[in-house]
Amino acid sequence: MYNSHIGKQSSRKSPIWKNLQGTPRQPTNVECGYYVMRFMRDIIHDLALAFEKKFDKKKEPVVYT
Repeated sequence: MYNSHIGKQSSRKSPIWKNLQGTPRQPTNVECGYYVMRFMRDIIHDLALAFEKKFDKKKEPVVYT
């Protein structure tokens, strides 16, 4: 962002964002911290980076307990 602001070309590619429709939804507004931390934990522990398939919208929704 800074490089583009000052007009300098960057050698990095732009990130590709994907919306994962099957990500766990929190039931109320008070569990947000737990859901964010649990989701981050799932991504970090997934060494094969297959979490995209885990949260595929075609499967049953994932629920954290």
